Amino acid sequence: MFMIRILFLLEFMMAWLSASTLCCTFDEAAKDTAFFQGRLYVLTTKHVYEIAPDHHIRQRFGSFKDAQALAVGKDGIFVTDPKQYKVFVFGQDGNLRTSWGGRGNGNEQFRRPMGIGIDSEGLVYVADQYAKLVKVFDANGRFIMKFKAGRVKLQDLTIDENFVYVSDVLSNIMVYDKDDGMLRRTIGPKNGKYATAQALRADKHGGLFVGYRNDCLLHLDKSDNVLERWGKACGGKIAFSGISGIGYTPTTLFVADWHKHGVVAIALKQNKNGGQKTTRTQLPVAVAGRFMWQKPASNIKADHGLLWQDSPVNKKLGFSYRQAQRYCRDLKENFFGYKPSFRLPSLEALQQIKDHRKLFDFVVEGGHYWSNTKGGFGHWGYKVAEGQLLPSKDSYTSAAGLYVRCVAPVPIDMDKGASLSELVDRFAEVLGTAAKTSSAKIPSPHYIKPKKLYKDEFETTQMFQKRLEKERARVQKYNEKLKKSYEAAVQSASAGGQKLDPDVIRDKALQAAFYLRFGAPEFSSIRYDADKGVFHITVSSQKGNFASTQTVAVPLKYAKRYKEILAAASPAVAMRAADGVLRLESVRQLEHPVFLVEKNIFLHLKTIEDYTSFLKEYPDSPFSAEARMRLAELENDRKTIFQTLIGSENIQGMRDFIQTYPNSEYSKRIQKRIDTLMRAKTERRRKELLAAQEAERKAYAARKTRGDLVCRNVGVSFGLIHIEVKGYVEDVAGDKIQIRIVQTYGAQPRIDGVTLYQNTIIWDRYNLWKLCE
Repeated sequence: MFMIRILFLLEFMMAWLSASTLCCTFDEAAKDTAFFQGRLYVLTTKHVYEIAPDHHIRQRFGSFKDAQALAVGKDGIFVTDPKQYKVFVFGQDGNLRTSWGGRGNGNEQFRRPMGIGIDSEGLVYVADQYAKLVKVFDANGRFIMKFKAGRVKLQDLTIDENFVYVSDVLSNIMVYDKDDGMLRRTIGPKNGKYATAQALRADKHGGLFVGYRNDCLLHLDKSDNVLERWGKACGGKIAFSGISGIGYTPTTLFVADWHKHGVVAIALKQNKNGGQKTTRTQLPVAVAGRFMWQKPASNIKADHGLLWQDSPVNKKLGFSYRQAQRYCRDLKENFFGYKPSFRLPSLEALQQIKDHRKLFDFVVEGGHYWSNTKGGFGHWGYKVAEGQLLPSKDSYTSAAGLYVRCVAPVPIDMDKGASLSELVDRFAEVLGTAAKTSSAKIPSPHYIKPKKLYKDEFETTQMFQKRLEKERARVQKYNEKLKKSYEAAVQSASAGGQKLDPDVIRDKALQAAFYLRFGAPEFSSIRYDADKGVFHITVSSQKGNFASTQTVAVPLKYAKRYKEILAAASPAVAMRAADGVLRLESVRQLEHPVFLVEKNIFLHLKTIEDYTSFLKEYPDSPFSAEARMRLAELENDRKTIFQTLIGSENIQGMRDFIQTYPNSEYSKRIQKRIDTLMRAKTERRRKELLAAQEAERKAYAARKTRGDLVCRNVGVSFGLIHIEVKGYVEDVAGDKIQIRIVQTYGAQPRIDGVTLYQNTIIWDRYNLWKLCE
């Protein structure tokens, strides 16, 4: 089955082999597109279409008022419709499974749902445009959490393994942490103009595809640098006419075009320099010990002898030159135990980050940056324009705002000829000096004395004494506060000195030196040999020069899930220096692969069917006991809900129960209860209708005499307004009755060609008039 799916996927990809193709058109405007498990889905304003590789429509489903965004995952096909204030969920068969939302400010309501995305755990993220919130739900619409996003109206949303990307109408793209909703950085306009980022889609490498309202389509890498451009608005060759949505596979990009009513397929360029790096399992060193190879636990990046600080606040505009100086001076970051002294970068340093964009995510095309080097126009700002750094000729006063990047020198000499052990020694010396400095004697506090007071001529002795006591109390309170602060500082310095003992210094020096020389670790190659049941996994350094290939035995049924886990993880590597060489000792993610996979699967279990299937497939798992307990809780909850519903008349609740538990033994009984209630409801309506008809018949057949007020319905105007006539009985003759008209409702009525006005007298059939209520 797996091979069939792969072959189908290859067949599908071959259909989009040309550089760009308008693959299909529709009667309505195309709004979004998504590719999932070999299937291409296209959302228009009214429907969802599934498209076959030969471009014909496999199926069409859904009926919307103004659909905006589409997301497809293992739990179904999710669509936002702002005019209905709802999210609709369909199965792959096109049947509607559920919907949720409604107009309002509640957690499960929307003011205008726009962008939508699904993460690897099946959670659904929705951008509420007017509320400026991102709301998170499970696949059944149960509210999980929400977080504030941006200051203006939101537009689109996409998700990768770690972040939620949200665009607003001012062409900003905010990047939020998926776990806590905290803003991590902001991506400014990349296409030279402030056009709204209309469509977003994350790629599998941490990059981002962005479609702007001015029909510029960009591919950004994980450092926010532009990798490729499409669209004539930004120098590309493809003429779009309204980018509204993006679908992604590693080989093909699908772009929904609003005005063309179709989807443009673009073949993506493949990395010709890809493949496994050269394997080196050890490096010669003259140090000994074990340490963890990892990224620094701060917002610091290192390259070319400089430490650069980068955090979300750096992406915001609004720093004046003095504010930027103060910001850098007051920074308190920690780089493996060392606390750098930051400053504004020189022109030479700014040139460095421009020339090495792959290592940095600082550079914004068209952005202005503060520097400590005065430019040719007498200002301290520089502009990145068309790959060059130019002195900014704009008039920047103390109130103007530019980007700020803070820099500090690496505290050791990073000459290329230095060995790793020499770098370790140098960094250890720096940390040892810092430890001694932090443990140095803290100056004693400067206590104050009471002011010298004098008795006033119009002040009694008792009043003067009170003033003296008040002054003494003030001084005593201030001095006590000063003393507590001093004692706390002494205690903190003492504790810091104890932490930086020689062993700790050596360990931190090893970590820092290795990171400075080689960069962070990454899984550069993950290959599985199904015949032997083993993975060949290469852990390499970000800057090259070090790589180690590990062989890990993993049963076939765990292999695919295990590879997905590794692809999304950052290696936690233990290094060992001994006997003059440095070896990779272990990688945390490679130690217990079966346990890791079962844990990952267990954490994603949600329904009774999920837990039942898990226990059937992994009966001896260490998570089986907890799974059985959770399954018992879910079954008890299901039974409680059933007992509540079976005795009620809540038909909608019963239908929701059947949808949630379609294969449950309780669902058949619930369905019988629904059928019984619907029959009873139909019978009640039938009886009510018969009673109403009988009452109507009696009203027309009732005896009418002279002077009675009678009514007649003479038709419908414009298909909406009922025309009713009232009058008094003047005379009765057999089956005829004479009426004097007194009132009409709706348009001017006519009976037998006679237009009826007030006091008009007509003869009509007796049984067409009834006594008015």
